[in-house]
This record gives sequence, structure tokens and C-alpha cells, in this order.
Amino acid sequence: MINKYAIGICQSHSQWRGKYFEMKTVVQALKQANYKEPFSNIAELHDQVQMLAAENEQMIHATADMALQIAEVNAANQL
Repeated sequence: MINKYAIGICQSHSQWRGKYFEMKTVVQALKQANYKEPFSNIAELHDQVQMLAAENEQMIHATADMALQIAEVNAANQL
């Protein structure tokens, strides 16, 4: 049986896509630009945010997958 902690991590995985996730990617895009060169237009900023959002989503999926694998190993070790 998979432990409750890992299940909670996997279930909360989809909740990371709320306002916090959106704001975090905007902040990352602005930091990456170092505030030195303004974006030429909103489309450029949007593209940068979309790219960072895709990278963040991949990392979130990988983290959830690792949590599930750890939970499965822990469950097997308890048998």
C-alpha cells in the first residue's frame, strides 16, 4: 500500500497550477531578463512565460513521479 504522504503529494500536483504557478513564472521571466532590457511587446513576455511554465510543469511531473516511486519502494520494504 502506498503511504498517505506520497498520495497527498500526487493529489496536490494539480493544485500547483493555480495563481501561484502563474505568478512564479512571470517573476522568473522578468528575472531572466534582468530588468535591463524591456520586452519589446507583450507577446515576447508571454512567450517567455509560456516557455518557463512548460519547464516548471515538467519538473512538477518528475517530482510527483519520484514521490510515487519512493512510496512504492517504502511500501514494498514494509512487507
